Formats: sequence, structure tokens, C-alpha cells
Amino acid sequence: MLWLTGWGFAEYHAVTDFINENYKIDTFELFWLVGWTIGGLFVMKTILENLFAKEQLVIKDQQLSIKNAILGLGVSERLATHQITEIKLNPFTPQNPQDKTGKILIITPEKTFKFAQSISLDEAQCLIQLINQSAAPQK
Repeated sequence: MLWLTGWGFAEYHAVTDFINENYKIDTFELFWLVGWTIGGLFVMKTILENLFAKEQLVIKDQQLSIKNAILGLGVSERLATHQITEIKLNPFTPQNPQDKTGKILIITPEKTFKFAQSISLDEAQCLIQLINQSAAPQK
């Protein structure tokens, strides 16, 4: 947060200097300001994701819904369970071999959906089993 405060201070001064100089800026300053802005926005998005992101997976009436949201705002994707060709775990290959996390891939002929970006392997296997049981056609 200290870095982000410093970033905001530098961004504020760069923008006010740009405005006070009647929008005159040299090429280096322009690239610096654009890069600085993009970098800061990326950091803020990452902080919001880490603090407030939620993933929701719902299976109802042979429909699977995946919603990724930050502070309630997000995108929901739906697909029929019969479209799913495979559900598998894609483990991370981290530098630390003791880090046993991964993400769940839900594969259809058209697209691969990613869910639970940093789930433990045991939790992922349990969740995959639950998805497969819920998505199976009811008799």
C-alpha cells in the first residue's frame, strides 16, 4: 500500500504538470506517463482481486454457471453440462515443489473454462468429483 501511495503521488504530479504546461509533453514523458498509468491500474486491479474476488460455480437443471466477480461486478458464463468433454486439474509448476496448488479446467469443444485459480490439489480433486456427480444426467 505504501508503494501504491507513492505511485498515486507521482501520477498526480505528472498529470497536473502535463495540464499546467498546456498539454505539452515530450515523447519520453508521454511513454512514461502511459506506462506508469497502466502499471498502477494493473497493481490496483491485482489488489482488488486478492482482497475482494469471488468465484462461484453453480450446477442446476443441467446447466453449469461460472461467475468471477470483484465486489459483485463480474462476468458469468453458462454452458450445458452435456457440452463438457473433460474436467481436469491443471497443477501449477511453481519454483517451490511443496506448493501443491493448481486450477480446474472445464473443457468443451469450443472453449476451456478456468476455475479456482489457486486451489489446493486435494480440494480440486474433491470439487471435480462433485462437479462430475452433479453434472451426470439424472435417471
